[in-house]
Order: sequence, then structure tokens, then C-alpha cells
Amino acid sequence: MVVQEALDKASKGRTCLIIAHRLATIQNADIICVIDQGVVIERGTHKELIKLRGTYAKLYELQCGIQEEEEENLPQEPNNNTAGSPDNNQNPPGGNTNNAAA
Repeated sequence: MVVQEALDKASKGRTCLIIAHRLATIQNADIICVIDQGVVIERGTHKELIKLRGTYAKLYELQCGIQEEEEENLPQEPNNNTAGSPDNNQNPPGGNTNNAAA
């Protein structure tokens, strides 16, 4: 939290561009842009991006190991896979991607 507090103090009253791989570092930002292969694919606040359930939400869940309240309250999609299905061997959402959030 020391780093987060220092960033919050240094950015107060200023326009800052922060490039971060640790999403907890930027969750208080006014605007978060998710960049994939040089293209902005998502843009919004932390809450908006979690609600969108896109790349940012998947990466946030992977990094923080928790789902945000908005995501927990949404209906879950049914899982129709059987135990021996090849779909059970897929990479986790967001795995091995070159996404960055700024």
C-alpha cells in the first residue's frame, strides 16, 4: 500500500499517465484504458470495466483472485461441459495475452 499511497499523493490535482501491469495500482484512476497489441480495446472506470466483464475484468480477477461485487451478482452462464470434454483443458481467461492497462 505504500506505493499506492505515494501514487495517490503525487497525482492529486494533476493529470497523470500511469502504465501498469498490476491493476490494483490503477483501480482509482479516473479513466483506465486497456491496450492490446497497440489498440485501445476497453476504456472506463474500474467499476465500468468490471461490469463490462471483458479483458480488464478477467485480468483483474486473475491478479487479485477475487470477483468484484458487480460481477458476483450477475447470473452465471451454464456449464454444459462434461468431465472428459476437451474444453476442460483450455487456458484460463486472459491467460498468455499481451494486454496492458494504463
